[in-house]
Amino acid sequence: LERRVGCRVHVPFAQPVPRGDPAYAIGFEAPRTLHLVGSWPLQTAVRRPGDMDVDVEAVMPSTLFQEKDTLNARYFTKRAFYLAVLAAHLRQEKHDVSYAFVGGDRRRACVVLRPKALSKLRAVVRIHLAHEPGLFPVARLAPDRNNLRGAAVGA
Repeated sequence: LERRVGCRVHVPFAQPVPRGDPAYAIGFEAPRTLHLVGSWPLQTAVRRPGDMDVDVEAVMPSTLFQEKDTLNARYFTKRAFYLAVLAAHLRQEKHDVSYAFVGGDRRRACVVLRPKALSKLRAVVRIHLAHEPGLFPVARLAPDRNNLRGAAVGA
């Protein structure tokens, strides 16, 4: 994957981790849209000790995905790669960047950005990823559906 980005990038993969260079297409395009989400735009943010979170949702373009990306955690692999490229770009801009996992779930990684311009506010920007609505049929993502096939889990 580093060859595709052009520099060393730490990718926060979820399980199962892809073996080697995946055969399916992985790419990056600018986010389709950015949305301010969470308590900040609703003006319900509460001051607490430490930093205040400002949540931003980046919507990944549907052109990056294929119909079978719900299988074998391919969606999460592409999502992790997209997040890593976004984080690498922010690091090049000299920002303090790290990863956080929402609820401890490695599939729900987000970029934590500590911009120097917001240091007086003690605010932290958390960038969450989303796909465009209607990209995958809801039935394929149901909790009772097994989307892992034998080769992906080492069977």
